[in-house]
Amino acid sequence: MGGLDDGLWTREQAEQVIAKHEGYLVSGQDRDGYVQPTNWGDLTQALAKRHAIMIIGQSGSGKTATAEALWLHLKGGIPDLKRVHITHGPDQLRTDTTVPPVLYDIEDPWGRFKFEPDSRPWNDQLAPAFESARHDRIFIATSRSDVAEASHAENNIQRWRMPLNAEKYGRPQLRQLYRNLSKGLPPDLSAFVHEYQLTVLRELSLPLELRKFFDSLPDLASDELARQPQAALATATKRAHQDSIERTVVDQLEARDAIKPAAILWALIKPYGRLSADVLRGLDDALVDIHSSLEGKISTLVNSFVTGRNLRQGADGSLAYYHGKVEAGIETALAGHPQAVRLTLRPLIDALLARDDDQGGSWGIETAAEIIRLSQRIADATPRPPRASQDRLNRLVENKLKATGRDLENALRLAATVGSSISNLSEVARWLEYRPDRSFPGLVDWGKPERDADWYARMRADPDVRELIESFVCTVLPTDQTSFPRGFASDLAELAGDVTGAFLAAAQESAGYGHIRNTQPGRAGAIDRIGTGLGRKRRLASS
Repeated sequence: MGGLDDGLWTREQAEQVIAKHEGYLVSGQDRDGYVQPTNWGDLTQALAKRHAIMIIGQSGSGKTATAEALWLHLKGGIPDLKRVHITHGPDQLRTDTTVPPVLYDIEDPWGRFKFEPDSRPWNDQLAPAFESARHDRIFIATSRSDVAEASHAENNIQRWRMPLNAEKYGRPQLRQLYRNLSKGLPPDLSAFVHEYQLTVLRELSLPLELRKFFDSLPDLASDELARQPQAALATATKRAHQDSIERTVVDQLEARDAIKPAAILWALIKPYGRLSADVLRGLDDALVDIHSSLEGKISTLVNSFVTGRNLRQGADGSLAYYHGKVEAGIETALAGHPQAVRLTLRPLIDALLARDDDQGGSWGIETAAEIIRLSQRIADATPRPPRASQDRLNRLVENKLKATGRDLENALRLAATVGSSISNLSEVARWLEYRPDRSFPGLVDWGKPERDADWYARMRADPDVRELIESFVCTVLPTDQTSFPRGFASDLAELAGDVTGAFLAAAQESAGYGHIRNTQPGRAGAIDRIGTGLGRKRRLASS
């Protein structure tokens, strides 16, 4: 500032000043302290041979950091390699037009911390994607081992499976990581971690645990380190254990009275896995205008979460969870305050729609619809938008229901949760999506929901309902993983009238399929309708 050294302040000089004043230097990116696991050679060799790997390991084993390191390793040999994060399911991968060479990064395809039914399409699509891998089309996917097991799809990707657990970090690797993370500590903390290195490494065996241990050190009082070092050590290691991450996030949010800003942060990250800092800044003012109590709260929470390694901030300023347990902790905290969540998400939806009005496009309303759908994960937290906003959401989901095939499946799920009762097509979506028992993943039966005669009459009177049902029969029913009963054709007739043509078209289209789950209702619908038609013709001929 005074013009010394031509106004240049080097990193080394900054570090000296920070250390002189007993400051704590927080490392910026995962790569600053990254240590390769013992099977690093196997990972790179598998990528070179198969061009696709599925890294599966326990929570906190460094899967995301290893994927980042592998990307940097590949980038060194392929300078023009581009990286695409796949966060919207297999459809995003199918429609991606990035010019090779490209690396597709698929993080948590089946869910971050538990298997999510909406992610089931990956069960059939992940292996074919890996089959398409080549030297300029590379795949790196990561998943927690418990989530991958719950998906019942591990056998499909066995050829590409690469383990990454605590066993892949030997004592030398953990010692090196410990030393890397200890760089830049002030003198008192540096002496403390050096003295108790062996004790810490006996307690903690995962990269994330070590990082959390070092992240907790600045919160230890200096007098506690001097008077009760063993107690301070026990506190720091207890906080570091991976099972405490979720509880720590809950405690932080409760202590900060930050449920409302946490609801906004969760709602904006959840649909796409990451959040643009520009979008957050743009929405902040609009939300504070509605809720003055939010002033300064959102940015304060974001900054504290970034510093505490609960949020990862990309080079472009985008925000994502540092670990799946962080998202779990936020959801646990929100579940304890459903009314506050509802009252916070409602103005957020209005702000998102207003963003579309100001800037054009449909990102706001698409995100609002996803927020309503995903909010149903938290009991009693789903907001009820005002009539004008709900009407716009109804039009959105009704337009999506004009799709076919897999896109129609997705649209039905969205309409069933987002559309209101005044939307006939949303009502039909709920009827089609009704599953009395979802307790056993992979085997789901449809059940006919209870509706009165007036409701069925209203549906039959709407020509758009018939069009939706015909599209469903032709393009969804033959490949749907749900089990529909033989009498399903009669149930549809009650809803939309005679749809014989759709069943015939579906039967003809599916004749060449190798495996069809719903052959019974499909054949029954086609054969029964054909038989009815032939019987009518015979009666006419005999008369």
